[in-house]
Order: sequence, then structure tokens, then C-alpha cells
Amino acid sequence: MAGRRLLVIFIYSFLESYAQALLPPTLTVNPPVISETDSVTLHCQTPSSVPVSQCYFKTMRTKRGKVFPCLKTLTGTELLEMSHQSSPAEVKVTCFYLHATQSPESNISSIIIRTSLPPTLTVNPPVISETDSVTLHCQTPSSVPVSQCHFYTLSGETVKDVSCLKTLTGTELLEMSHQSSPAEVEMTCFYTVKLGESHYLSPHSDTSSVTIHSDTSSVTIHSLSVSTPGTKDSSYPATSQKTASGERREPQNENLDAYPLYCSISEEPAASELKGVMYSTVQTH
Repeated sequence: MAGRRLLVIFIYSFLESYAQALLPPTLTVNPPVISETDSVTLHCQTPSSVPVSQCYFKTMRTKRGKVFPCLKTLTGTELLEMSHQSSPAEVKVTCFYLHATQSPESNISSIIIRTSLPPTLTVNPPVISETDSVTLHCQTPSSVPVSQCHFYTLSGETVKDVSCLKTLTGTELLEMSHQSSPAEVEMTCFYTVKLGESHYLSPHSDTSSVTIHSDTSSVTIHSLSVSTPGTKDSSYPATSQKTASGERREPQNENLDAYPLYCSISEEPAASELKGVMYSTVQTH
């Protein structure tokens, strides 16, 4: 009995010493940042003196390793399933190998798995003037811990470090997009997620447009008559007149064709342009 006990102790000591003599593998991941549908290659590089073809990969959230070839390609979704996580996430992985006993674990490598869910951009109202305001709402997925939203004009720049609900004037939008009114400002938005010490960007939203018209107003004149000195007044009465006997008398200018003139002016004409212009107001007698 004592001999058996000594044998067990000897074998255990031998295996422990042998395991300590094994060199740890080196783990590399490429690329280190992917989406759920992208793939990453894990390479557990074992010492050249150790002839192994299979390695064990484990995440920091799992205790047991999963056996794969030492050069293995996985999708972001598969990594998330292995680590019992959901995107966006930072998955930390190590590896080891077996050679009579288990080797020490490799270095820890991280794979960032970005979310593949884009936000939704809404603008209200979609048509404004330069002095009006528009509300931009970058609606992010409820399952994603968003740190910031960013609004981007297709012809200009990005508004950084803002909340996901932003109100801007037409003038501010024009400055952002380097445009002048009237203009159609096309926009998208995206959000950032903080994982570890770094921020990672989401996909962009679909494009939304804000139409900005100028504030210039116009005055409409519905009817005017023009005459020049020495000519007969071209204005015409709105109704026929009655004589003292009750007979209806038609306008004297029977051969005169009346054409109402419609126009729009944005400012008053100069004084020199008013010469020879008469505006007639016709009243019923």
C-alpha cells in the first residue's frame, strides 16, 4: 500500500514538472474588430518542438476549452455563442494544447464584435425656412448601450458629441452642409459604443432630407392699369352705370379690350419708375 502511494506521488510530481516544462502557446487574432457576420482567424501557435494538431480555445467567461484545429476561423456570431454574450461585445480568448498533460494558457487576445444594427433617422418637420428649427432623432436599438450619436451631412461635416435628439435651425444646417438656401440637406446618423477604453462606430442610418427655403416674401398685385400722359385712360369700370331715367348706360370705351395684369414684386420700385403709372380704383356710383 505504501509503495502504491509513493508511485502515485511520483507520477503526479513527474507530470507537474513536465507541464511546467511545456512552453505556453501564442495566440493571435486577425482582424481584431469584426461584426457579427464577419469572420476572425484564431491562431494558437504552439512550440515547434511539440507536435500537436489540435488546440483548445476558451473565452474568459467559460471554464472549459473548445477543441479546434490550432488555426481556426470563426464568425462573430459563433464567438458570441461561445462566450454567452451579445453584440456589441469584447470577447477575450486564450488557448492551450495537450501533450501528455495540459500546457500553460496563452496570452489573452480580445476580439471586438461591433453591432450590425443601424439606427433610424427621422426629421421633423422636413421643410423649414432658415429661421425655423428642425428636430433630428437618431433612434438607436434598445439593446445597445449607446454612448453618443453623430449626425452627418452628405455634403458637409459631422456634428460630434451630441445627444441622439438634436434641434437645429435652418441656418445651422446650411452651415453644416456648406450650402445656401434654397437647398436640400441630406443627412445620415450613426452612434458609438464604448467597449473597454475604445469607442466603436455603428453602421450609418438611411438618408433623410431637410428642405430649406429662403425667407424672401413677395407682394402680389391683382389688377393695375397703365396710362401715359396724352393718352386715354385705359382703366375700366367694374359695373355699368344708370342714367337719371333709369336706363342702363354701358361704358363709353366700347372698343377697349381690358386685360387684367398679374405680377409679383419683391420690393417697391424706384421713384423714377413710377412716372406715367396710374393705379385706378373703380367704385360703383
